[in-house]
Amino acid sequence: MLPAACDEWISARLTLRKRALIAGLVAGVAALTAVLVFTGDDGSGTRANDLDAWELDFVLTGGIAGLVQRLQLDSTGGATAADLRRSTVESSELTTAQLTELGRLLEESEFFEQASSQNRQCADCFDYELTLTAASRTHSVRANSFGLDPALEALVAWLTRFLGRSLTP
Repeated sequence: MLPAACDEWISARLTLRKRALIAGLVAGVAALTAVLVFTGDDGSGTRANDLDAWELDFVLTGGIAGLVQRLQLDSTGGATAADLRRSTVESSELTTAQLTELGRLLEESEFFEQASSQNRQCADCFDYELTLTAASRTHSVRANSFGLDPALEALVAWLTRFLGRSLTP
């Protein structure tokens, strides 16, 4: 058995080490949290700073039926779909999973780097116009189904499916 003075000294040293360890862990977690908040990385690959508060306007026109449809989405999950030929408007909310998927697709498409790519006239093609406003930036892309950039294909397909489901009674 150790003398009482040694036992107290060892206890005090262990307590100091525990405190230092805990303080180090807390500082590390705080630093990591600050980095994640600053970069906006939530682990999903979507940078919140890029798409924090955004609005997306998607217009689909053309095809054999001469569609004129519009989908408006925003970062709060609000969704408004309209068929301008039938004069119908439907409002809904995106689920968290849908918002996450849409954010991923926007990120992967590198939307703000896209140029309008409507190369050819195509009588029965679908024409797409996408306008994204985020972080004080607005960018529009016009394309048709004949000249759609491969980077935009997944995003346009997702938006078209969501629009179709929203307008189906």
